[in-house]
Amino acid sequence: MLIALEQQTGKTVRDCFSYVAGTSTGSDLCALIQAGVPMTTALTFYTGEDAKKVFSPQDLVLAWADRLLHGYIYDPHKLAACLEAALGTNASWTINDCPTGVLIIACDAGGHPWFFCKDNGKNSGVTGACSLVDAVVASSAAPTYFNFWPVVVGKQTLQMADGGTAGFANPVYRMAIEMFEYDSFDPSTTQIISLGTGYYAPPSVMPAPKGLVATIGFATSTLVDSAEDLADQDAARVYPACSFQKFNPSLPSSIDEADLASVPVLLKIGQAAAAQMDWKGILGL
Repeated sequence: MLIALEQQTGKTVRDCFSYVAGTSTGSDLCALIQAGVPMTTALTFYTGEDAKKVFSPQDLVLAWADRLLHGYIYDPHKLAACLEAALGTNASWTINDCPTGVLIIACDAGGHPWFFCKDNGKNSGVTGACSLVDAVVASSAAPTYFNFWPVVVGKQTLQMADGGTAGFANPVYRMAIEMFEYDSFDPSTTQIISLGTGYYAPPSVMPAPKGLVATIGFATSTLVDSAEDLADQDAARVYPACSFQKFNPSLPSSIDEADLASVPVLLKIGQAAAAQMDWKGILGL
Protein backbone atom coordinates (compact mmCIF):
# COMPACT_ATOMS: atom_id res chain seq x y z
CA MET A 1 0.00 0.00 0.00
CA LEU A 2 2.87 2.37 0.73
CA ILE A 3 4.52 1.47 -2.58
CA ALA A 4 1.28 2.51 -4.30
CA LEU A 5 1.36 5.80 -2.40
CA GLU A 6 4.83 6.62 -3.67
CA GLN A 7 4.00 5.57 -7.22
CA GLN A 8 0.80 7.60 -7.34
CA THR A 9 2.14 10.76 -5.70
CA GLY A 10 5.73 10.75 -6.92
CA LYS A 11 6.82 11.43 -3.34
CA THR A 12 8.38 9.39 -0.57
CA VAL A 13 6.12 8.37 2.29
CA ARG A 14 8.11 10.71 4.54
CA ASP A 15 7.15 13.66 2.34
CA CYS A 16 3.45 12.76 2.51
CA PHE A 17 3.00 12.66 6.29
CA SER A 18 3.96 14.89 9.20
CA TYR A 19 3.84 12.03 11.72
CA VAL A 20 4.20 8.24 11.58
CA ALA A 21 3.67 5.64 14.28
CA GLY A 22 4.28 1.93 14.51
CA THR A 23 4.48 -1.04 16.83
CA SER A 24 6.40 -4.26 16.08
CA THR A 25 6.90 -4.58 12.31
CA GLY A 26 5.24 -1.17 11.96
CA SER A 27 8.13 0.34 13.89
CA ASP A 28 10.59 -1.05 11.34
CA LEU A 29 8.59 0.66 8.61
CA CYS A 30 8.62 3.89 10.63
CA ALA A 31 12.41 3.88 10.75
CA LEU A 32 12.70 3.18 7.01
CA ILE A 33 10.17 5.93 6.27
CA GLN A 34 12.03 8.42 8.45
CA ALA A 35 15.27 7.62 6.61
CA GLY A 36 13.57 8.26 3.25
CA VAL A 37 14.04 4.67 2.09
CA PRO A 38 11.84 3.97 -0.97
CA MET A 39 9.10 1.51 -0.16
CA THR A 40 10.11 -0.78 -3.05
CA THR A 41 13.42 -1.14 -1.19
CA ALA A 42 11.63 -1.52 2.15
CA LEU A 43 9.67 -4.45 0.71
CA THR A 44 12.90 -6.40 0.15
CA PHE A 45 13.44 -6.13 3.92
CA TYR A 46 10.61 -8.68 4.14
CA THR A 47 10.94 -10.64 0.90
CA GLY A 48 14.72 -10.83 0.48
CA GLU A 49 17.59 -12.49 2.29
CA ASP A 50 17.22 -10.24 5.33
CA ALA A 51 14.00 -11.96 6.34
CA LYS A 52 15.69 -15.36 6.13
CA LYS A 53 18.53 -14.08 8.32
CA VAL A 54 16.19 -12.63 10.93
CA PHE A 55 13.78 -15.59 11.09
CA SER A 56 16.34 -18.36 11.41
CA PRO A 57 15.91 -21.23 12.14
CA GLN A 58 12.80 -21.95 10.07
CA ASP A 59 12.86 -25.63 10.97
CA LEU A 60 9.95 -26.09 13.41
CA VAL A 61 11.74 -28.71 15.49
CA LEU A 62 14.76 -26.47 16.02
CA ALA A 63 12.56 -23.43 16.55
CA TRP A 64 10.51 -25.05 19.29
CA ALA A 65 13.62 -26.50 20.91
CA ASP A 66 15.04 -22.96 21.18
CA ARG A 67 11.71 -21.57 22.40
CA LEU A 68 11.42 -24.16 25.18
CA LEU A 69 15.10 -23.96 26.17
CA HIS A 70 15.69 -20.19 25.96
CA GLY A 71 12.18 -18.70 25.94
CA TYR A 72 12.59 -17.36 22.40
CA ILE A 73 13.48 -18.56 18.90
CA TYR A 74 15.22 -15.75 17.03
CA ASP A 75 18.23 -13.60 17.82
CA PRO A 76 17.26 -9.89 17.82
CA HIS A 77 20.87 -8.97 17.03
CA LYS A 78 20.21 -10.25 13.49
CA LEU A 79 17.23 -7.91 13.18
CA ALA A 80 19.34 -5.01 14.47
CA ALA A 81 22.07 -5.75 11.93
CA CYS A 82 19.60 -5.91 9.02
CA LEU A 83 17.91 -2.70 10.13
CA GLU A 84 21.23 -0.89 10.46
CA ALA A 85 22.20 -2.00 6.96
CA ALA A 86 18.86 -0.78 5.57
CA LEU A 87 19.20 2.61 7.29
CA GLY A 88 22.79 3.07 6.14
CA THR A 89 24.31 6.34 7.34
CA ASN A 90 21.18 7.05 9.36
CA ALA A 91 21.60 3.97 11.55
CA SER A 92 23.11 6.07 14.34
CA TRP A 93 20.10 8.38 14.61
CA THR A 94 18.35 9.03 17.87
CA ILE A 95 14.59 9.50 17.98
CA ASN A 96 15.21 13.26 18.02
CA ASP A 97 17.14 13.01 14.74
CA CYS A 98 14.07 11.84 12.83
CA PRO A 99 12.99 14.53 10.36
CA THR A 100 9.24 14.26 11.10
CA GLY A 101 7.09 13.29 14.06
CA VAL A 102 7.40 9.68 15.12
CA LEU A 103 6.01 7.28 17.72
CA ILE A 104 7.45 3.83 18.41
CA ILE A 105 5.96 1.73 21.20
CA ALA A 106 7.73 -0.91 23.29
CA CYS A 107 7.18 -2.49 26.71
CA ASP A 108 9.75 -3.05 29.46
CA ALA A 109 10.17 -6.27 31.42
CA GLY A 110 8.07 -4.84 34.23
CA GLY A 111 5.09 -4.46 31.90
CA HIS A 112 5.37 -0.66 31.57
CA PRO A 113 4.75 0.74 28.06
CA TRP A 114 7.24 3.17 26.58
CA PHE A 115 6.30 5.74 23.95
CA PHE A 116 9.38 6.78 22.00
CA CYS A 117 8.76 10.27 20.63
CA LYS A 118 10.84 13.32 19.83
CA ASP A 119 11.31 15.55 22.86
CA ASN A 120 9.25 18.72 23.04
CA GLY A 121 8.01 21.18 25.63
CA LYS A 122 4.80 19.25 26.31
CA ASN A 123 6.00 15.66 26.75
CA SER A 124 8.28 14.03 29.30
CA GLY A 125 11.40 14.63 27.23
CA VAL A 126 13.03 11.31 28.17
CA THR A 127 12.85 9.24 24.97
CA GLY A 128 14.13 11.60 22.27
CA ALA A 129 17.78 10.82 23.00
CA CYS A 130 17.21 7.06 22.69
CA SER A 131 18.64 5.14 19.75
CA LEU A 132 16.18 4.77 16.87
CA VAL A 133 17.47 1.28 16.06
CA ASP A 134 17.23 0.15 19.69
CA ALA A 135 13.67 1.45 20.02
CA VAL A 136 12.63 -0.34 16.82
CA VAL A 137 14.27 -3.65 17.68
CA ALA A 138 12.68 -3.54 21.14
CA SER A 139 9.27 -2.78 19.63
CA SER A 140 9.73 -5.72 17.22
CA ALA A 141 10.79 -8.21 19.90
CA ALA A 142 7.58 -10.24 20.12
CA PRO A 143 7.75 -12.49 23.22
CA THR A 144 8.56 -16.17 22.58
CA TYR A 145 9.78 -15.16 19.11
CA PHE A 146 12.62 -12.75 20.03
CA ASN A 147 14.59 -12.19 23.20
CA PHE A 148 14.18 -8.92 25.11
CA TRP A 149 16.28 -6.03 23.79
CA PRO A 150 18.18 -3.49 25.96
CA VAL A 151 17.36 0.20 25.48
CA VAL A 152 19.21 2.99 27.27
CA VAL A 153 16.72 5.53 28.62
CA GLY A 154 18.51 8.32 30.47
CA LYS A 155 20.86 6.66 32.93
CA GLN A 156 19.14 3.27 33.01
CA THR A 157 19.19 0.31 30.66
CA LEU A 158 15.82 -1.39 30.33
CA GLN A 159 15.05 -4.78 28.81
CA MET A 160 12.19 -4.24 26.37
CA ALA A 161 9.84 -6.20 24.13
CA ASP A 162 7.06 -5.70 21.60
CA GLY A 163 4.66 -2.89 22.47
CA GLY A 164 1.79 -5.19 21.57
CA THR A 165 2.31 -6.97 24.89
CA ALA A 166 1.14 -3.79 26.61
CA GLY A 167 -1.96 -3.54 24.43
CA PHE A 168 -0.54 -1.20 21.79
CA ALA A 169 -0.25 -3.47 18.74
CA ASN A 170 -2.24 -0.80 16.91
CA PRO A 171 -0.57 2.51 17.89
CA VAL A 172 -3.14 4.84 16.33
CA TYR A 173 -4.97 5.91 19.50
CA ARG A 174 -1.76 6.53 21.40
CA MET A 175 -0.42 8.42 18.39
CA ALA A 176 -3.48 10.67 18.49
CA ILE A 177 -2.82 11.36 22.18
CA GLU A 178 0.82 12.17 21.50
CA MET A 179 -0.06 14.46 18.57
CA PHE A 180 -2.97 16.32 20.13
CA GLU A 181 -2.15 16.32 23.84
CA TYR A 182 1.66 16.29 23.90
CA ASP A 183 2.44 18.07 20.64
CA SER A 184 1.03 20.95 18.62
CA PHE A 185 -1.24 19.13 16.14
CA ASP A 186 -4.86 20.30 15.81
CA PRO A 187 -7.47 17.52 15.37
CA SER A 188 -9.63 19.71 13.15
CA THR A 189 -6.84 20.09 10.59
CA THR A 190 -5.36 16.60 10.91
CA GLN A 191 -5.98 13.52 8.80
CA ILE A 192 -5.02 10.08 10.15
CA ILE A 193 -4.53 7.06 7.89
CA SER A 194 -4.39 3.69 9.66
CA LEU A 195 -2.79 0.83 7.72
CA GLY A 196 -3.13 -2.66 9.17
CA THR A 197 -1.13 -5.82 8.52
CA GLY A 198 -4.29 -7.75 7.66
CA TYR A 199 -6.91 -9.50 9.77
CA TYR A 200 -8.44 -12.95 9.88
CA ALA A 201 -12.06 -13.28 10.97
CA PRO A 202 -12.32 -16.73 12.63
CA PRO A 203 -15.55 -18.73 12.98
CA SER A 204 -17.93 -17.24 15.53
CA VAL A 205 -17.36 -20.18 17.88
CA MET A 206 -13.73 -21.20 18.27
CA PRO A 207 -12.63 -24.35 20.10
CA ALA A 208 -10.42 -23.86 23.13
CA PRO A 209 -6.70 -24.48 22.42
CA LYS A 210 -5.33 -27.85 23.48
CA GLY A 211 -1.78 -28.54 24.51
CA LEU A 212 1.20 -26.31 25.33
CA VAL A 213 1.99 -25.30 21.75
CA ALA A 214 -1.57 -24.25 20.91
CA THR A 215 -1.98 -22.43 24.23
CA ILE A 216 1.25 -20.46 23.79
CA GLY A 217 0.13 -19.54 20.28
CA PHE A 218 -3.23 -18.41 21.61
CA ALA A 219 -1.67 -16.31 24.37
CA THR A 220 0.88 -14.55 22.17
CA SER A 221 -1.55 -13.81 19.34
CA THR A 222 -4.21 -12.59 21.77
CA LEU A 223 -1.73 -10.20 23.37
CA VAL A 224 -1.12 -8.64 19.98
CA ASP A 225 -4.61 -8.75 18.47
CA SER A 226 -7.06 -8.09 21.28
CA ALA A 227 -6.89 -4.29 21.38
CA GLU A 228 -6.26 -3.52 17.71
CA ASP A 229 -9.83 -2.74 16.64
CA LEU A 230 -10.53 -0.84 19.84
CA ALA A 231 -7.62 1.50 19.13
CA ASP A 232 -9.15 2.66 15.85
CA GLN A 233 -12.58 3.08 17.45
CA ASP A 234 -11.16 4.99 20.42
CA ALA A 235 -9.19 7.38 18.23
CA ALA A 236 -12.26 8.21 16.13
CA ARG A 237 -14.52 8.56 19.19
CA VAL A 238 -12.23 10.70 21.35
CA TYR A 239 -11.11 12.98 18.50
CA PRO A 240 -14.20 13.27 16.26
CA ALA A 241 -12.92 16.47 14.63
CA CYS A 242 -10.03 14.51 13.13
CA SER A 243 -10.45 12.92 9.71
CA PHE A 244 -9.81 9.19 10.10
CA GLN A 245 -9.52 6.40 7.52
CA LYS A 246 -8.53 2.76 8.03
CA PHE A 247 -7.26 0.21 5.51
CA ASN A 248 -6.74 -3.36 6.68
CA PRO A 249 -7.16 -6.23 4.18
CA SER A 250 -8.76 -9.51 5.21
CA LEU A 251 -6.68 -12.70 5.32
CA PRO A 252 -7.81 -16.17 4.22
CA SER A 253 -6.48 -17.77 7.40
CA SER A 254 -4.54 -17.03 10.55
CA ILE A 255 -0.89 -16.54 9.53
CA ASP A 256 1.95 -16.80 12.04
CA GLU A 257 4.12 -13.69 12.12
CA ALA A 258 7.27 -15.76 11.49
CA ASP A 259 5.85 -17.84 8.63
CA LEU A 260 8.09 -16.86 5.71
CA ALA A 261 6.34 -19.36 3.45
CA SER A 262 3.22 -17.17 3.61
CA VAL A 263 5.01 -14.00 2.47
CA PRO A 264 4.03 -14.52 -1.21
CA VAL A 265 0.38 -14.90 -0.15
CA LEU A 266 0.56 -11.74 1.94
CA LEU A 267 2.25 -9.90 -0.92
CA LYS A 268 -0.58 -10.75 -3.30
CA ILE A 269 -3.16 -9.63 -0.74
CA GLY A 270 -1.30 -6.38 -0.24
CA GLN A 271 -1.00 -5.76 -3.96
CA ALA A 272 -4.73 -6.37 -4.43
CA ALA A 273 -5.53 -3.93 -1.62
CA ALA A 274 -3.13 -1.34 -3.02
CA ALA A 275 -4.72 -1.56 -6.46
CA GLN A 276 -7.99 -0.29 -4.94
CA MET A 277 -6.41 2.73 -3.27
CA ASP A 278 -6.59 6.22 -4.78
CA TRP A 279 -3.96 7.91 -2.65
CA LYS A 280 -4.38 11.33 -4.24
CA GLY A 281 -8.07 11.18 -3.38
CA ILE A 282 -7.38 9.83 0.11
CA LEU A 283 -4.93 12.63 0.85
CA GLY A 284 -6.89 15.31 -1.00
CA LEU A 285 -4.08 16.07 -3.41
